[in-house]
Amino acid sequence: MPESNLYKKAAVISGSCYILISIYLMIESGVYDLFTANRALADSAYILIGLSFAYSGLSYFFKLSPAAFILRKQLGIIGFVFALIHSVFSGLMYIFIPIDPIFAFDHVWNFLGRETPNVLAFLPGIASLAILVFMTAISGNAGMKWLGNRWRPALRVGYLAIFLTVFHFSIKSYSGWRLYLLSPLKLPPITLLLAVFGLAVILLRVALQIAISLKKNKKVDQKDP
Repeated sequence: MPESNLYKKAAVISGSCYILISIYLMIESGVYDLFTANRALADSAYILIGLSFAYSGLSYFFKLSPAAFILRKQLGIIGFVFALIHSVFSGLMYIFIPIDPIFAFDHVWNFLGRETPNVLAFLPGIASLAILVFMTAISGNAGMKWLGNRWRPALRVGYLAIFLTVFHFSIKSYSGWRLYLLSPLKLPPITLLLAVFGLAVILLRVALQIAISLKKNKKVDQKDP
């Protein structure tokens, strides 16, 4: 299938994801404004990139056909574009148009019972974006030729990006999570669901690595006299 068609299909899936996330956020907050639209971009990017990373584990443990994940690369790249747009918009908010206190570097969050400066939420987001830029830059054939056998391991740095992103929005969302868990009478905060999703993607990779190592060790044992 031509790659242009793959991107068209991935764009439809990505757009649908963005619409569903936007609807959830609108129900959750009761409003839909530019700030909400920006959040929907970030959340959609996170899901698309997470799905592209979950491919290896899902394929290994559930014996899924490669055809089921033919859009893996395209979804990841569109997710990166969403994340980049979100980062640019948020950067403008931080630097030029601080319309809300949460976009001030001196804002303080309550995270795990401690006062946490906003810069500690901002920096992991920047680091995560830098990793995604690197991954996108090496994702093509040129990157594969340049890195050779190191290409696939280099892409796995993306799991660090997922962890940093979870840390990024956990600082900002902890108080809301705590209120929800004390009185779960409405929809859970979407960031709580996204945190569970991100940790599941990371644990799936850990489980895959353990399974592969055990399989290799078993083959070695069988070869020994």
